[in-house]
Amino acid sequence: MPAASSVSNRPGWYLVPIAQGFRLHLCVSGEALADVRRQIHAFLHELAQPDTVSTAQLLMTELLTNALEACGPHAPVVAVVRVGRTSISLAVHDPDAGHMPPAATAMPGLWAVSGRGLPLVEALGAGPVHAKVTALGKQIICRIPNPAA
Repeated sequence: MPAASSVSNRPGWYLVPIAQGFRLHLCVSGEALADVRRQIHAFLHELAQPDTVSTAQLLMTELLTNALEACGPHAPVVAVVRVGRTSISLAVHDPDAGHMPPAATAMPGLWAVSGRGLPLVEALGAGPVHAKVTALGKQIICRIPNPAA
């Protein structure tokens, strides 16, 4: 299993390898999203099919963008990627428990300007998005199938 690698543990970016994955502490920003996508690719490219890697990148970007919108730029968040037997788990923990996602995540109307993210995550994932309040804020978790596992 390849180890998650990072260019460096730099300000606003602290990577921790964990069993079957990695935990990334970061200050969320638009600029950080591309780095997260590269980190996911570097970790998953030997463990999942290319389409699965792309889906993981897309869904983590969506989860982090939601945290960015809820908490503002440079808020401290934790992104976790973990490879299981048949799926890949993606989680984002942010400090704002006051902005929980709605329980029902139906696709909004044709002309809606927002609200498509979590329905997209659920459509591409292996089940519903789970949200829970924690002592530090909230955690949003989704899973995607991993046919290569």
